[in-house]
Amino acid sequence: KEAILNALADYGITPETRPSWPQLKTGPSLGGKVLLELTEGTEAEELGITLAELQGQRSLAQQALDYVHDDSRVHPSITLWQRSGRSSLTRPGLTTWGERNPIDKGYLIASEGCKLVEFDLSNADQRIVAALSGDKEYAKRFLPGMDGHEITGRLMFGDAVYDSDPKKYRTISKGCGHGYSYGAGAKKLAATAKQPLEIAQRFVEVMQRAYPGMIAWQNRVRAEGEKGSVRNRWGRVMQIDRDSAYT
Repeated sequence: KEAILNALADYGITPETRPSWPQLKTGPSLGGKVLLELTEGTEAEELGITLAELQGQRSLAQQALDYVHDDSRVHPSITLWQRSGRSSLTRPGLTTWGERNPIDKGYLIASEGCKLVEFDLSNADQRIVAALSGDKEYAKRFLPGMDGHEITGRLMFGDAVYDSDPKKYRTISKGCGHGYSYGAGAKKLAATAKQPLEIAQRFVEVMQRAYPGMIAWQNRVRAEGEKGSVRNRWGRVMQIDRDSAYT
């Protein structure tokens, strides 16, 4: 169990970055369905699918077969049952069909004259932060040709150091960036990104100086959350789970 938790943490998936992660008396739940939901749409998706199958979860092919209707099609259910309001696709959960294994998609065939199209959003969480905060400087990170992780790395280490090993310093800034979108502080970022505390602290200080508009928005949301809930842009009230929320 510790090895699985460590592996998920390498991808930034922890109880702190996933407040809705079910908790058991023995710690975070690692059931097959939970692992699929936690890793869906992330770089750890393939790992989640593999772990779920090892625990007896149905394979992707079997899921598809189980839910084929008389018209030889699958008709997934789309619901908003998740507490966050996020859409959930089930029966079958087609969002677990990742792009890394094309064989798993070979048996999904479009109707004659049609094509199957899929989309994968780039930096989705951080783009949402840019939109909700209204910070125009932060939004520049997502202009065509821009690399937000590179921008952060250069702000943290300076151009000379960054250019000495771009891959290394981009990876460091990327690791810190995932948790920061959810409001993690320096200590939590250091733990999840597996970086020294001084590196995580430097990241936080850089972000605070460079994007005051985004920081102000985060503080407003935190202040609202202190009352026990937050309301999203569509008017949905989401209750705050103080036992699993960031402190």
